[in-house]
Amino acid sequence: MKRLRHVIRFSFIILSLLTQLFTSTAFAVDTSKENCTSSRLDHCNIIELNTNKYYGSNRPLIIFFPGANECNNLQKAIGFVRKYALYDDIEADVIVVALRTEGISHYDFRKVSDDLLDYLSDTYNSLTDDDKFPIIIDAVSFGGYGGCYLTDLLMKNNIWVEELNIADGRWAFCIPIDWVKQMALAGTKINVWGCHSSGKISVQTRELIDALDGSYNFYGEVLDSSHGEVLYTAIYENGLHSEWE
Repeated sequence: MKRLRHVIRFSFIILSLLTQLFTSTAFAVDTSKENCTSSRLDHCNIIELNTNKYYGSNRPLIIFFPGANECNNLQKAIGFVRKYALYDDIEADVIVVALRTEGISHYDFRKVSDDLLDYLSDTYNSLTDDDKFPIIIDAVSFGGYGGCYLTDLLMKNNIWVEELNIADGRWAFCIPIDWVKQMALAGTKINVWGCHSSGKISVQTRELIDALDGSYNFYGEVLDSSHGEVLYTAIYENGLHSEWE
């Protein structure tokens, strides 16, 4: 009888561990090839997850803009997300964006943003206020302008952007400080994550952080990270997106 109790207890422990394992990962973002579908819009290509729901206040949509090395190659863009497992620990919908141009210009993101506005409008506007999904935009390096422009465009068209994360992605000539401040005042939480790199984009990102430190709806931090790993560090060491785990 005593041995039977030990067996039962051991079985219960194993069952509990398995339950925790599967419940903790059941809703994690899956960016495997099998769960990705690509679509061609007028000015960009996007990858959506087959598990995307586009529904519910407890399930955000994260739109990811990659940097210059990946921004016009969809497979490189999703490869960046996979490499750093950016969203593996959260429950969310994800769209990864890539330009459809061979050369790259920050102006290209304007037409891309128009595409995304059209793509999301019908779904978003068909939902009741209680069922609308939060929208988060993550923008890395060169993609910073795309993240800013899309945030501004969506908000002006009554599609609420909950949060914009600029990961070492501010070029001063196209992302003026006052523009970022106005987006924060309009209601979007703006997080700017920088690093200590001597590169021009990193220097100008730090200038933005210094200029808006303490401003309404703004948070900025310079991380101990390389330029390419700023978003990864913000997520895994600074708790970005942890509310969606």
